[in-house]
Amino acid sequence: MMFAAPRTVVLDRSAACVSRNRSASIDVGYTMNWKKRLGEGGYGAVCAAVNKHTGVVYACKRIDKVDMLTKGGTRASTDNEITIMTPLDHTNIIKLVESFEDRRYVYMIMEQCTGGELFERLSNGGALNHLQAARIITQMLSAICYLHENRIVHCDLKPENFLFASDAEDAPLK
Repeated sequence: MMFAAPRTVVLDRSAACVSRNRSASIDVGYTMNWKKRLGEGGYGAVCAAVNKHTGVVYACKRIDKVDMLTKGGTRASTDNEITIMTPLDHTNIIKLVESFEDRRYVYMIMEQCTGGELFERLSNGGALNHLQAARIITQMLSAICYLHENRIVHCDLKPENFLFASDAEDAPLK
């Protein structure tokens, strides 16, 4: 499940920690190619980010602070998204690894999902058989149940916000 800034959240803030690194530059730990984007959002873009120390490829969501404010967003919504995502640990929810901030952007380093959106698969592949549909719905409900158990309400559930971990036909849904 991919997150947009939620509109309604109840969260035990004592359990949450924000892993924002305001002192280090994201370029020290990651190599990114902003010319080859993985996606676009309302306030920014997503590209692949390679960890320079481990070689692991992540997704980096870069949020333009100025653009966000001119489009009606708030700084609190970005901070809220990071605060909510940091402690989450579920197979069907994209993991936020760490975040960085500089004067212009907030960067969120997350688990990369290369299988595309559920919406795209449904649009391109036609109907699902019963077993495929059951597997997808089970994963969706498992993630939603986990959020609710953690007192989080996701108010933007739609096929575009569910991503497959890989191109494999049986790839987990996030």
